[in-house]
Amino acid sequence: MAAALDWGGGGQVAPFYIDLETPGPASGIPKPGPLEVDLRDDHMQYAITWFTLAGAVAIAFGAWLRAQRPGSGSTRS
Repeated sequence: MAAALDWGGGGQVAPFYIDLETPGPASGIPKPGPLEVDLRDDHMQYAITWFTLAGAVAIAFGAWLRAQRPGSGSTRS
């Protein structure tokens, strides 16, 4: 973006940003405000979900594998 606006040749981008809280611009737009970070901690829910899905896939694969064995009673054409 800096290169597109011809702001110094488009060098490397700094690994941080600056958030203006006060003072606000004279026009009042954009209105600055404090940065509020609200990150939920759902790691346990994700772990339970993925391990449950992995278990269901393992059970389904086991049932399929058992049905593929010769003499399992299924009629195949």
